[in-house]
Order: sequence, then C-alpha cells, then structure tokens
Amino acid sequence: MPKRKISGPEPYELDEATAERLEHLTAAADHELADERVGIRWRRASLDVVRQAAEIAGVPYQTYVKQVAFR
Repeated sequence: MPKRKISGPEPYELDEATAERLEHLTAAADHELADERVGIRWRRASLDVVRQAAEIAGVPYQTYVKQVAFR
C-alpha cells in the first residue's frame, strides 16, 4: 500500500480487535498515570487542533492525547 500524506485528523472505523487493544492501552495509561500528573504547554492554536481531533474521534481531548501517545 503506498504511503500517503496526512494533512489532518481523519475519522475512521476500528476493527473490533484494534478497538479492544486501544481500550486496554487507554485503561493501562489511566492506571499508570493515576498517581502522576503530566503538564504540557500548548500554544492556543495547537490545543484547538487537538481538541478538534478529539471531537472528531468522539473522546475527551485528554483521553485523545493519551491514545495518540500510546499509538
């Protein structure tokens, strides 16, 4: 399959196995980060893009950031 340039977030469907794995990784991240906090400084425009991508993915933006980090 040829590589393609991605210019922005695109919604897509996950197969059941991938969705379950992502759910497992997100739960593991939530557990791992339960006792620690991480602060990230964002420019307003960057945070707006992340929030928009999270909205497209249908999850809160903090969850979206964790999901992307673990991918």
